[in-house]
Amino acid sequence: MSHHTSLRSSSSPQPSATPKTHFLLVFILLLAVAYTIGNVVLFFFRDQHRGTLPSSLLQIQERFNSSCATSGYPNTTKFHRFVRVDQLLHRYEPPKIPTIFQSLEYRPVGNDMADPNCLPNSQSFYRASTSLFHSSSLESKHLLQSHHHCIIQREWNRERSNIPFTSCKFENICMNRRGEWIIYTNSPKDHAMSGKAWVHTGAYHPISLYIRVEKPPTLIVKHNGQVLTKANTHKNASNAVMVLSERFKWISTPTLVFTRHAMGNLGHAWLDNYLPLFNLMMIFEYVHRENHILFLDFEQPHVDQVSFIFSNKPALQKCVNENGTFIAEAPCFFSTPRQEELDKIGNQIDTCFSSVLTGNTGSFFKHMERRDHILPAFRNYLLNRLKIPYSKFLERQKTLVIAIQNKPLHSNNKDSIINVDQIVTYLTQRKTQILNEVNHFNGNAYENIEIVNFKLESMSLAEQIEFFTTLNVYVTTQGSASYMSLFMYNPNAVMIYVPFCLKETLMCSDVNIRVHETFSNVRIISLMNHLHLVQCVTENSVQAQGFPVKPLNFTFTDFKGDCHERVDPEGLQDLIIQSLQREL
Repeated sequence: MSHHTSLRSSSSPQPSATPKTHFLLVFILLLAVAYTIGNVVLFFFRDQHRGTLPSSLLQIQERFNSSCATSGYPNTTKFHRFVRVDQLLHRYEPPKIPTIFQSLEYRPVGNDMADPNCLPNSQSFYRASTSLFHSSSLESKHLLQSHHHCIIQREWNRERSNIPFTSCKFENICMNRRGEWIIYTNSPKDHAMSGKAWVHTGAYHPISLYIRVEKPPTLIVKHNGQVLTKANTHKNASNAVMVLSERFKWISTPTLVFTRHAMGNLGHAWLDNYLPLFNLMMIFEYVHRENHILFLDFEQPHVDQVSFIFSNKPALQKCVNENGTFIAEAPCFFSTPRQEELDKIGNQIDTCFSSVLTGNTGSFFKHMERRDHILPAFRNYLLNRLKIPYSKFLERQKTLVIAIQNKPLHSNNKDSIINVDQIVTYLTQRKTQILNEVNHFNGNAYENIEIVNFKLESMSLAEQIEFFTTLNVYVTTQGSASYMSLFMYNPNAVMIYVPFCLKETLMCSDVNIRVHETFSNVRIISLMNHLHLVQCVTENSVQAQGFPVKPLNFTFTDFKGDCHERVDPEGLQDLIIQSLQREL
């Protein structure tokens, strides 16, 4: 009994739950329920986004990886919401060929040249694959009607006071056997300008595009009198007749029309020919290889190493022979046409174009200022077209490359570094010293060093450009080869600039440095600030006597030197090291 009594005494009664405890339990349960519901909602919306986002990205990826075909335009409705930045550089679509001329469309003899880069890299311009707006596509009541849009840069046009426009885009424009350009319109304003020059087509010489303005044709016939079509006109109305020549053709792709200047000179080729051509493409938003290039000149010899970069079709030329003017593949030669032949067939139309882009904003060599923004775009466009990706530079960035331009001594101008071999030998013997001193200030950035006796003429254009993308230091005179520095990709790239000098006064100038000073990719060090390292050599001999030089206070922009330069190798080495250490 005592045992049971002890059990009862040891088990004291449990306390009952209080209202406060009930409140806490309910509050915790509510928090748990709210947390659970919140997570369910969150996961629901996240899953929704996870379900749709890849689809959107897939559409963009499909568009990005679309075919590299060079003709035609893909369906733009399926992915109309997605626009790549590169497409903003190619928004122009030429008008369609009028129905009556479709069977007469021109097709090059050879196949289209393949786009050298079907797969773009992130440092390059991508080939635009769609058109974002259409040109003059409204139905016309006329058999053939022309349209044009011209721009004016008044500051530039003041220098060419007799030219009203800087650049023009003409649609449905034709050329007859006399070589006259013709547009067809009823615009009184355009008719008032008939027979006048509208734009210049070259960077230097005042070669202009004269436009003849006629009313839209009401009757189109072949050279043999066969009627192709006739418009519905009033019974007593006179016909405006358009006669097609025996070799008539219609060129449907946009045609870039310009006059070449000194194409054999690399500097002029870039700054006075292809940079203005690229600028024209940018102005009218047609950065695209689906085009024709049409030369209006007869430059002899025919020099054209670059047009394939800008066009996938053979270059065309305005040709003239005894039977008149005609458009054919370049090159062709000039011979004076017979007047009796022109009287007979001169008004016949040889070629019509769906679209002509033409004009010239002037020499980039003479007027680079305030236009330098186009240079990086131009460089990257060329690198892409030549299949020189950024990775080429990355593969070589651990090698310090120093090149001394070795220009032939017997060139037209005496402006060569006459002792290149001596300089290269001197620097090669001290490669280890140069590498160590440069690395001391650059955190051992380089593992190897190369000293190059650089002969530009021994390399193809693509090889030249690829070489410059890996170059760290370029020692050059002011000649055309200096403009290849545009392609120097290294972030610490340096060009050491040797001035022109005159043998009569023994004075020097670096007047053309104004062009290179607009290059954002390279630092320029002019030896005008180190003339104690330069001598003037008047003969084509390394052993010839050199004379000390001094600065020329005033020079014209077309200044050219007439003596070679001897550069002190030891002083040049110090400049190279200091420039790479950023001490200059």
